[in-house]
Amino acid sequence: MIDQEVVFGKIDINNIVIDERELSARLGYGIRISDIDSHMDSVKKAASCRYAYMRMSVSVTGNECDFGFDKVHSKALATVLRECDEAYILALTLGIEIDRLISKSYVKSKADGFIIDAIASAAAEGLADHVNEIIDKGLITTKRFSPGYSDLPLEFQASLLNRLNAAHTIGVSLTDSFMMTPKKSVTAVIGIKTRCYDEENL
Repeated sequence: MIDQEVVFGKIDINNIVIDERELSARLGYGIRISDIDSHMDSVKKAASCRYAYMRMSVSVTGNECDFGFDKVHSKALATVLRECDEAYILALTLGIEIDRLISKSYVKSKADGFIIDAIASAAAEGLADHVNEIIDKGLITTKRFSPGYSDLPLEFQASLLNRLNAAHTIGVSLTDSFMMTPKKSVTAVIGIKTRCYDEENL
């Protein structure tokens, strides 16, 4: 298929589900979810949840994945995309105000900073899950696979963000060490295995 245009937008943080098990794991022992309501409110007030994604053709040859705009060598990603002719690339962020909130909180109290950092990380994953659900409709997709995981080079983030025009669409850029700014941001590839049609479309 011909590559589609970049789709981007904003999501209300109140529509994001933060997995309590994941949050508890990030917080560690001794901190109860019920004890962090004020910190949760602070994160929700600071967050500006934005996303950008694009559907495109992909081909896999050996351990090389060709997205058209770039080729990347990764045995792990090639395995995930082996049955896919198309894929989504996506990027999302909680916004720069979250970074500022975390920095200010750490100055005030290391404990507060740690808690807010953990909530923001869990919220970023919740946002990724939410976007995942949006693009999954009517499709059979693979798991989300992000640069830096397994043998997929972190440097591949540069290509993903550039193709999504992420600096313009959602305000995400890279440092010289390929870390994203804002920090609570995610990039990923999701393979499309096949299209599922309902009976009325058959």
